[in-house]
Amino acid sequence: MILKTISIQPILLKYITRVFLFFTLLLITSTLHCQERNIFQLLSYEELINLQFEASQKIDLGELRNISRAHYLKARKEDDVFQKANSHYYRILSEDFDKAIELVDSVITFTSNYRGFYYPAEAYILKAYRQYEERLYSSALNNYIIANDFANQNNNEGQMYSTLTSIAAIKNIHGFEAEALDIYRKTFISIKGRDLSIPDNYDKYMLLLYNISLAHLRLSSIDSARSYAKRGYTRAALKKDSSL
Repeated sequence: MILKTISIQPILLKYITRVFLFFTLLLITSTLHCQERNIFQLLSYEELINLQFEASQKIDLGELRNISRAHYLKARKEDDVFQKANSHYYRILSEDFDKAIELVDSVITFTSNYRGFYYPAEAYILKAYRQYEERLYSSALNNYIIANDFANQNNNEGQMYSTLTSIAAIKNIHGFEAEALDIYRKTFISIKGRDLSIPDNYDKYMLLLYNISLAHLRLSSIDSARSYAKRGYTRAALKKDSSL
């Protein structure tokens, strides 16, 4: 019996040592993560967003989640609804579909009574975008329509443009080319009077010309399609845009 006890002790000691090492490493890892989050929370929101963008570009979900969590905790502590919503932005774009929808639904919930310039419209746009990627066109269309309503209420021209052109694209997919064309034309009217020396305005203007021309082609309006295409090439020539 004594011999058996003696023979077991080294095994038991080895087991205890491994358990001790495991929990020591776990504690160190947990402490490092907490320290990392605390460091992140000392950064500005702009810095946190930039770091999340970089992590999303590297497709480093682990790093993205850590920074996103720190961003969220900082915003929650400061009771900043806008930044709480922003903390999920790149994760919604980067996570798998189910997780992305879970995150964006949480943003929709806690911004439901918030009326800022971007939210809750931006949350519905993100949800619609992820649904569009999954070819859930009807659901995406509904969310783009909701987003457009909020964008109009807040007079957010950027969101109004993105939602309307997305609605038109989905209508094209469903065979409602005339409705899509009507939306593109109305959006074009609001864009063409802007300063086209600004790159963002120029890009939107050119994309709308392309979409209007394509919509006319789908409707067999060849002359109209050619007319809008010509306007695009003329504008590109004036700008010396070699991308066309």
